Amino acid sequence: MYAWVFYWKKDEDMLELINQPGIREVFWFCMGIIVYRTASTVITHGHMFLHVQMVVRQVIILLASIINQILFINSVKYKEMKSNGHSEEEIERTKNVDIKALHTWANSVVLMMKSYCPKIYHKAVDFDTWEQACVHIQENLEDSDGRN
Repeated sequence: MYAWVFYWKKDEDMLELINQPGIREVFWFCMGIIVYRTASTVITHGHMFLHVQMVVRQVIILLASIINQILFINSVKYKEMKSNGHSEEEIERTKNVDIKALHTWANSVVLMMKSYCPKIYHKAVDFDTWEQACVHIQENLEDSDGRN
């Protein structure tokens, strides 16, 4: 231990230490490990960011499909309510409740998606509401159509 402290105190002795057989090779080996780990981490995060973007896009498209199916089912429900003799006022109240519930559900899904996404990938989920998510997906779909 004392010998290492002595070498670090004098610059010319430090050069002598580095020039000893094997020390230079160990130094460059360690530098290679550091460069490899840094480059692989950057590349991995880039790939994961693209993966998260694609998953988010597919989840939003799936959510839109589910909402369309629910709206269709609700329209059948309203027709059945009307044919069963429910008043227009009651049908309108039911429509309003259904629309609010569906809107709240869609917004909660978007917020949960954003909250569960790791902080390093938050730019992949750059929206906070269902409406913003729809605009985001529409822009992405237009961009991908323009590239083909």
